[in-house]
Amino acid sequence: MIITDQFGFLPKQLDLKCSGFKIYCVDNFHETLESIKKTVNRDGFIYPPTTYLAVVDPTTMRKIKRIPNSERPTLLHKLPPSHHIEFETDIMKEKKELRRELFGFIMHLIGYIFGVRLQFYDWWFDGRIPFRSQYNISITKEKLKEFLVHAINKFMSLEKDKQKLFVNILYMHNRAPSYEWDWEKFTIEYMVFDACWNFSGLGKPTTTKHGERFGKICTEYKLYQKNDVIKKIVNLRNNLFHESLWCSKMPCTAAENEDFFLSYHLRRLNQRLIPALIGYNSSYVRSNWTYLGSYKFD
Repeated sequence: MIITDQFGFLPKQLDLKCSGFKIYCVDNFHETLESIKKTVNRDGFIYPPTTYLAVVDPTTMRKIKRIPNSERPTLLHKLPPSHHIEFETDIMKEKKELRRELFGFIMHLIGYIFGVRLQFYDWWFDGRIPFRSQYNISITKEKLKEFLVHAINKFMSLEKDKQKLFVNILYMHNRAPSYEWDWEKFTIEYMVFDACWNFSGLGKPTTTKHGERFGKICTEYKLYQKNDVIKKIVNLRNNLFHESLWCSKMPCTAAENEDFFLSYHLRRLNQRLIPALIGYNSSYVRSNWTYLGSYKFD
């Protein structure tokens, strides 16, 4: 039995087959890509369209008049699909169930690799959507296929609660760049790190202090450790979560000097921790997450 679905929008021509899955572009991919490019802001994001309220004829549902002062950015919006996903299986699975599990995992994992947010074609986005990659890596098609095969096999071996947790880790990590303030991005990425800690099973959240978690998880998965930066990240978290202070100031106040980079350091740490958690150990995973340059995902 072959189960099919669609997702988007991935501005990358991708065609691959692995582990019973097949991913390929929709027929009108290039036309849709060119159309979407026209809506992308110069900052690399797609923003929600403007919506308004109107009086309509209940019989014909035609607009009679536009209600003044009702314009606002819409809360929820959709993007067209860019890719098909097919799954060949002997197990009866509902598409709705697969979206929460395997399909969702693969889609969000692809989003993670290419630094964008993805969604199923008939599900909604909220907020701005990155069109330009938010991930400073390069990856070959062969390495992508190798990574996906490894990740899918690992995911299918996990218990249901672990699968759900990992899908949520990917979802929130991909979502983080859509926030605009640095303290908001930091909050989401710290949430992702905490979920990674929970997934690792290295210690109970109620008994392991936040300052200890980074050292333990970096040691366990052979990640680079920068103790002075880790200490600043933990202090920033404590002040923000317990005292509503951001860099000793009010949230929405610009961070100064090196504090500005802490949310980005934390994101880059999470980017290496995600493949490490599913047993994909590589030189990229062990690389310096405080470095601002680009890396090869190997």
